[in-house]
Amino acid sequence: MKVFRYLAIILSLSVILLIQACGGGKTDTAGALTLSAATIVDNADGTATVTTTVTFSPPAGKTAQGVVVTLNVSDSLGTLYNVTHTFTSGSNSSVQSFLVATSPATTHPVRIVASIGDMTSSILAVVPIAALPALSAAT
Repeated sequence: MKVFRYLAIILSLSVILLIQACGGGKTDTAGALTLSAATIVDNADGTATVTTTVTFSPPAGKTAQGVVVTLNVSDSLGTLYNVTHTFTSGSNSSVQSFLVATSPATTHPVRIVASIGDMTSSILAVVPIAALPALSAAT
C-alpha cells in the first residue's frame, strides 16, 4: 500500500510541475521575433550609428507585455553590446540604436542577434568606409 501512495505522490508532483512549466498567463514567448534591416548613419567623427527595430509578435490571444528580449551586437573591430529590453503594455516593437567605430580603410560587418529564450533572429549590416570630416573654410 505504501508503494501505491508513494507512486501517487510522485505522479501528482509530476503533473503539478508540468502545469507550472506550461504557464497560465497572457504572455508567451512562442510567436515570431524579427529585426528590421539596419540603417547606418556615418557620424563623420569616426563612428556610425546602427539602428534596427526588434519586433515580437506573440501568438493570437497573447500579449508581448513583460517579455524580455536580449540584443547582442558585435563587429569585427571589437565593439560588443549586450542590451535587454522589456516590452510594455500595448507595445511589441522597439527601436534600438548602437554606436560603432568606422574604419578609414575598409568596410566591416556588424552582427545583431535578438533572442527571447531559445527563439532568435539576426541580421548582418555593413558599416561603410568612414567619411572624411568636413573641412572648415580658411578665413
